[in-house]
Order: sequence, then structure tokens, then C-alpha cells
Amino acid sequence: MSLVYYETQVIPQFHSTKLPEPTLKSQRVLEKAYSNTGLISVAEDPTIHGGIRVMRCDHSVLGGIFLGEGYRGDSVYGCFYILGFVAGFERFSENEQVKQTGNPDAAYQVLNIGLGIGVAASMFLQQHPKSHIDVLELDPNVIRMAVTHFNFPNTTQTNLLAADGRAFMEKSPAKVYDYVLHDVFTNGGVSGRLVSLEALEQAKRVLVDDGILALNFAGTMYSQSTLSLVRTIKTVFPYVACYPEGPVNLTDPTAFYNMAFFASAHPLNFNPTRLPDIHARANAKKKTTSDGGSMGHMRMHMLETLPSLRHDDVIERVELGTGEAAGVLGGGIVGNGVVLRDRFVGVHRQIVGELEKEERVNRKAHWDVMVQLFGAEFWLMF
Repeated sequence: MSLVYYETQVIPQFHSTKLPEPTLKSQRVLEKAYSNTGLISVAEDPTIHGGIRVMRCDHSVLGGIFLGEGYRGDSVYGCFYILGFVAGFERFSENEQVKQTGNPDAAYQVLNIGLGIGVAASMFLQQHPKSHIDVLELDPNVIRMAVTHFNFPNTTQTNLLAADGRAFMEKSPAKVYDYVLHDVFTNGGVSGRLVSLEALEQAKRVLVDDGILALNFAGTMYSQSTLSLVRTIKTVFPYVACYPEGPVNLTDPTAFYNMAFFASAHPLNFNPTRLPDIHARANAKKKTTSDGGSMGHMRMHMLETLPSLRHDDVIERVELGTGEAAGVLGGGIVGNGVVLRDRFVGVHRQIVGELEKEERVNRKAHWDVMVQLFGAEFWLMF
């Protein structure tokens, strides 16, 4: 549910598909559609960082790219690149040479739940062009706009399905996918049925034995929502790693982060030399090409900083906790999280209300970040 100040029933322009006129700052909407997940639109703002194009769902930005000289085509969010680096983790079924250097000719099977503009999946195919990706996106307009406005590949290597990711996994055979890219965060929250214990058990079931789950989440680092998500992942996968988009400020408990969680049945050892395009595109550090387009500068920046971003303290806090059943005291939750389930029973029913209160706070924090990034005019006009 969206916050009341962005509820579609009280914002008249949400009921019209007519595109607004560009503002005095040349901000403009390229396309919009009221869809099954909310108002989906693609907008451009030439005043931010030399120009950006973003896809929005209500008051959330699903993704965006830079349009300006030197970074054209780069993602405005580095966290999506982090998800796309999933093939950089060593696989324990591979021989030692492949473990160390990767295999540019590998044909991986990938399941992508939640598309956005498709940064992680697009980058994965650039690195491993023989791979195949099944894309599950609930909103058909998101798929169409990702292809039309953000050049997401609609080829024989991608199977684009407007369908429910949970239902798809439940019907899929076991041990099919090398990687599951899981990115369903939008409007300041995540559908519980896609991050519950039962949902993550399905993700593990469709992965091969040494497959890896890569999951995007946004929130405060030590909120009960984050800790509960970590505890739920840890219940299914013995090894979990956390990579925030930027350095963690331990002195500010309200700081909002984009986070990538990786999970596997085996230790998660990241080796950047496994990513083929590191060698093939050594000139990617150059900020411009002859036509002004990007050569992956943002991607290379995220890769270079990735080792320093690993923040497993949030994992250790859950591991050192006294167990989820220690949770409910006087209507509050002890600070090590709970396992998220499709249905809470017994004492855990009290947890639902606590998490819902926190989610409302997280949605407001997410909205504040969006206004800070793009400005109030950007949201009010479009």
C-alpha cells in the first residue's frame, strides 16, 4: 500500500495517460501507464547530473540511466551492478582453473525475479552472452518500457514473462538455475510472499547445488525488517554476504541503504578476475568514448570498491542472536530479527504489527530519499 500522500485515488493526474507538458527546466515524461502495480512512467530530467532518464512506480524509482557526456547509459544506482557481479563468486562444482578465471563461454541458466529497467540482467548477458535468462516481472508495462526506453534485450537469450515469480518457482523443476536475481523492492517495501521462508526455500530448490541467490533490499541497516530478512535467508542458506551500495555509517541508525545480499550452500568468495569483461574491456575506466557514450565507468567503479563494501556485521548480529523465539517482549521485538513466514502463528502474530509499523517508517524514509535525490518538483509535476 502506498502512503496516503501518494495514493492514486487522491492524485487526479494518475487517472490520465495524457503526458504533461515539459516544465520550464525541460523535465518531461516520455510515457506513462496506470498498471497493475501502480503508475508506471518514464521521465527525463536534464538538470540532474547532466541528465537522467528514470522509470518510476508511484513514489519509487525502479531504475535509471545517465544521459550526460561521459556516463551515458550507466545506471544511476550502483546496487544493480552489484547484483550483476554474482558470477564473480567462486562455484564449487568448477575445476580450479575456472574457479580462478571464470569462463566467458559459460552458458548459465538465470532466473530474474523483478525486472525494473534490467541493469543486472543486461550486464550479466554482456559478460556471459551465451547464457539464458528467464525474466519474471509482475507488471507487463515495466517489461515493455524497459525494452523500449532502456534497451533491455528482448532476444532469444531472454524469456520475458509477465508473471508472478513465486508461482513460477513453485511450478519449476528443481536444480535448474545457476543464479537467481531477486529484485522486487518498490515503493519502500517488498512483497512478503517473495521473501518469506517458503519463498526462499523455493529459490533454493530451483538452484543447482552450488547456485547463488542475489537479492536486492533497501532500508536501514539494523532495522527489524532487515534483520528479519537476514535471519530468514540464513535459515535457508548457510552462507550469506551483505554488500551495501556505499559505506555504512554506524553512528546514524536512520541511514537508508540499498543492499545486495548473496546466499549459497557454499562459502561466498568473490574473485573479480572471474568476470570476463574485466579483461576484455580494460579501457572501461575511460570516462568517455568518441560518441560521448559510457564505457562502463560506473560499473568499473562499483567493481573496484566492492571488496570494501562487504558488511557482514549485520549477518553476525543475527548469528550471535539468541534465536527468533526470544523475540516478543512487551509488544516489541528483540533486536536479532525473526523468520518471516507466509503465515505467523502463536506468539509470532504479535510480530506482524511491529513489522508493519516499521515498514510505514521505512516507506516514509524511502520517500524522503527520493525527494532529496530528485527534488519535489520532479514528483509533483509527474
